[in-house]
Amino acid sequence: MKHRTREYQLFLTCLIAWGWASAQIPIPNGGFENWTTPPGTQYQEPSGGWWTSLNALRSLTAPITVEKSTDAHSGTYSAKLTTALWGTVLLPGLLVSGEFDIQNPSFLVQGQPFGDLPGAFQGWYKYAPVNGDSAGIAALLTRWNAGAGRRDTVAAAAVVITSTQATWTSFDLPFFYFQFGIPDSILVALVSSGDGQNFNGQPGSTLWIDDLSLDYGTAAPEGVGVQAMPQVGIQGQAVTVRVPVDMGASQLRLLDLQGRELSKATLHAGSQSVEVDLPSGIYLVEIAKAGRQLFRQKIIYFQP
Repeated sequence: MKHRTREYQLFLTCLIAWGWASAQIPIPNGGFENWTTPPGTQYQEPSGGWWTSLNALRSLTAPITVEKSTDAHSGTYSAKLTTALWGTVLLPGLLVSGEFDIQNPSFLVQGQPFGDLPGAFQGWYKYAPVNGDSAGIAALLTRWNAGAGRRDTVAAAAVVITSTQATWTSFDLPFFYFQFGIPDSILVALVSSGDGQNFNGQPGSTLWIDDLSLDYGTAAPEGVGVQAMPQVGIQGQAVTVRVPVDMGASQLRLLDLQGRELSKATLHAGSQSVEVDLPSGIYLVEIAKAGRQLFRQKIIYFQP
């Protein structure tokens, strides 16, 4: 189906967004409190149909790699993902937004319908790696490109976990936006071995996940949808900005972390770019209209 992606990817992020207020929106059953036993099986999956795993391979004698755990950050349960051997094949503990499909080479159709612009992907985890293994946590926003016949990545938020975390640890992963426009799908992928999509890893590596949510740190004041907000990114030596039509003319300022103005420009509705000649570093992009700050976002700029 076109609104879903069949690719598993991890991207490291370099964009940190923040603004008026932080609005956290829970991901469906992101607290993993509700589990169900599919008909005719002896394993459980998170309820609601939003999540899927490789547990369906249990019908072919494969080990269970995702299960509920009473070791939770909050509430009663969390999701426990464990890498295991199935004969000579290594199966990662893999939990994704999507559906199981035995005809798919990866056994999964990954992605769920989604049309919004969150600022960050957040949650809690614990990790017990074996022999230097690593885990992956990622969320991708994608959109079907009908002209090119492919699915494009609009934004990504991800981290690779390389060390033991014996206590519940929070993650707050900002989305890096590669393209303008609204996505049509979200892929949340959690994996107990970082190269698990290629069936590589260490048996026994275990990742616990709980309390997943999306954060709208760049959200507008109450009553203004995020789709009406500016979108900011870096392309080459320019800050690229898309200003919504209903925002009209506004002022952009580029500041250093001490609040000193480094550059400014007048923005109009539509896409435009502001050339920058700065050393690599962290900067603030501020957009205001009629003296009122509408938007502020922190960016990490790498000089080509």
